[in-house]
Amino acid sequence: MSARLATSCDLERPELWSLKGEGNANWVFSYAGTSPNLVGKVLRVRKPKPPPEPEHLALEDAVWGPVLGNRAAADGSDSAADRERAYVQLLLAPLLGPQHIPLQQQVYPSLKFLQRLLHCSGCLWSLPDGKVGVAGVAAPLPAVLMPDVTLLPASSPSGTSGSVAEGAAGPVVCIELKPKCGFINTCSTVHPANRGLKHSRSRYQLHQLLKLEEGSIDACSTYDPCDLFSGEPGRLRAALAALLEQPQNNLRLFLGGQSQQLPQRPQTCAETGAAGEPAGEQQVPQHAAPQQVAQQQEQQQNRPQQQPQEREQARAGAALEALLVGLLPQPYGQRRGALVELLAAVLEVEGVLPRLLQAQQQCPYDVEGVYQLYCSLAGVTGTLSSASTCSTAAEGLDDASDTDAATDADAGSHVAALQQLLALPLHKAYAVLRSYVVAATAKDCAIMITLQRLTGAAAPAATAAAGADGSLHSSNDGTSPQHLSRHGPLGCIYSSAAGAWYAYQLALVDLDQKALAKIVKHSELDAAILVAARRHLAAHHDDG
Repeated sequence: MSARLATSCDLERPELWSLKGEGNANWVFSYAGTSPNLVGKVLRVRKPKPPPEPEHLALEDAVWGPVLGNRAAADGSDSAADRERAYVQLLLAPLLGPQHIPLQQQVYPSLKFLQRLLHCSGCLWSLPDGKVGVAGVAAPLPAVLMPDVTLLPASSPSGTSGSVAEGAAGPVVCIELKPKCGFINTCSTVHPANRGLKHSRSRYQLHQLLKLEEGSIDACSTYDPCDLFSGEPGRLRAALAALLEQPQNNLRLFLGGQSQQLPQRPQTCAETGAAGEPAGEQQVPQHAAPQQVAQQQEQQQNRPQQQPQEREQARAGAALEALLVGLLPQPYGQRRGALVELLAAVLEVEGVLPRLLQAQQQCPYDVEGVYQLYCSLAGVTGTLSSASTCSTAAEGLDDASDTDAATDADAGSHVAALQQLLALPLHKAYAVLRSYVVAATAKDCAIMITLQRLTGAAAPAATAAAGADGSLHSSNDGTSPQHLSRHGPLGCIYSSAAGAWYAYQLALVDLDQKALAKIVKHSELDAAILVAARRHLAAHHDDG
């Protein structure tokens, strides 16, 4: 890691940075200036938050001290930044592969720089009283400077550093995947009354029912993370196709480094906003080629009359196809499938999914048991006991089939498993909490796959390099794209379906260390998901 940067000379003026994205914990700013040290970089700034309570801070020290050193200080200090950096380097990198984790350079913007940056980007609305800090945080938080993984670096085969070089390479397209938990936890600390749900459905599918009840989605996605992580080529591709069909917040597309709005597949005629417009007429992006627009319009004129829902589905498909014009040379209507094949090939060649799944499975316990352990170690009274969670989750089951009825044997195994967990020696109990945080990070991280089609002189160069070093390997099914060993973080892959070479890069981001206190919120969300799932099943049973 480099030494601390001086904001005034190394980060230049705040006005040269613009908001690129925002998550729960961070703002991400892209650079629009000309400094060679900053071009192609993003500035990731941690959002201010109140310092932890003393008892929580003491538990953080006790849990992380043995593996990360005594770095668990209040937010904003150098030791907190050191701890988070060590968390990624010492715990995550060995599991996920250091080659998949972008290098980060710690920077310390001044308070004045942050105030101006947030003001210019319109971020101040999310902070209390319009201030950069919050109560108890006296100093600005450290930030990190890292490569913009939605672009390719200058060392790509095209040498375009994320831009389009006419006659040399197509536009850079980045797909961000938020895969979520890829397995079903069948541990005994799950209450017997919850096992029928938790042991038969993925957490993502159950959470969809809560989002549906809350109105944040119109319909449940068919995506299942267990398909993505299954290791089976067919299920992997089905999962990617489902994400493209219903991206929600689990898939984003960047074109030339800029986030694009992906249409969701409409569900009912009442939810479609248009009445009678030809499919694709309004949602074709401005950068679509004129001949592409003409081709779409000709196809629309020759189609039989469609129902409103079908028109909206066709419009959504046309919008995605138009976004992929420069990446995939296939005719209209075939690019979605080609993208699925290309993404699947990169994931298979890089082998990142088995690594990510291994990290997700670091903790052998469900949140129900971990919550009980956390409350015991933190010396706080749990607001959600296992029994109350179950009785709440069972709401609405009076007339439903009693598929989750717990047998005496189930109840006994659950009690024994909890007692065993809570009786662990202190060092083993701390290890359980560490494994839970690592697993939670892996479940919430994002996979960034950045692609650029090689044309002109770039493609023959890639082909020649493949023959020169003999490192060309077939993918899992032997017919999909083939892989050329990488140069640094970059690789080249040939798609037989597209008939083209691609430069690509795969990176894992959003690897923040979660505070142990978040276990309480995780438990509350878990209970809310169970309630919504029970209600949905009860209503479905009544309808049937």
